[in-house]
Amino acid sequence: DILEALEKAKAELNRTPGLSVMTRDFINGTDIYDYDETKLVVKVNELGLTGFEVYDILMDEYDIQVELAETYVILAIVGIGDDKDTITSLVNALKDISKRFYGQKPSFKVSMSEFFKKPSTVVSPRDAFYSPKKMVLIDDSAGEICGESIMIYPPGIPLIIPGERISKEVVNHYRFYKEQNCIIMNTSGNDNILVLGE
Repeated sequence: DILEALEKAKAELNRTPGLSVMTRDFINGTDIYDYDETKLVVKVNELGLTGFEVYDILMDEYDIQVELAETYVILAIVGIGDDKDTITSLVNALKDISKRFYGQKPSFKVSMSEFFKKPSTVVSPRDAFYSPKKMVLIDDSAGEICGESIMIYPPGIPLIIPGERISKEVVNHYRFYKEQNCIIMNTSGNDNILVLGE
């Protein structure tokens, strides 16, 4: 059955250099309470690649579409259209990527403390939304007060919202996600950002 095939696939991927897969063993009752067996969360950063890069490689070179990528992981969801063959194709592609990339460069790591630093709110989002604004380049925006929301997908949450002060960390995050070809949703659709001012 497909759940048995998935368990075998997870075990095989966990034996593959540079890859690790979330399993039921991760449940700890503190921050991980349950586990969906139909999802393959594969940590790939030990290959020296981001999840975004592995997502693109799977799509472009193996014709495999996974659900999403994040900085360190990819997520594949097994559904009613899948069978043992589709699971085997994914496993074989990931094992091939491991052979190609593992040990070629150091593990990919980012400073997570910087990622979780919350921007400071200077004015309320409502006041910022209705304030006069000007357009500046994102690279010149550190210190300004944001006048729009910038959404990054994935993960699909705001990088910054109106009324928050733009920090150099926000600019660095924007640049990182841009380099990873993430979808960035903002007013201009390019490297400009609305900030408060005239």
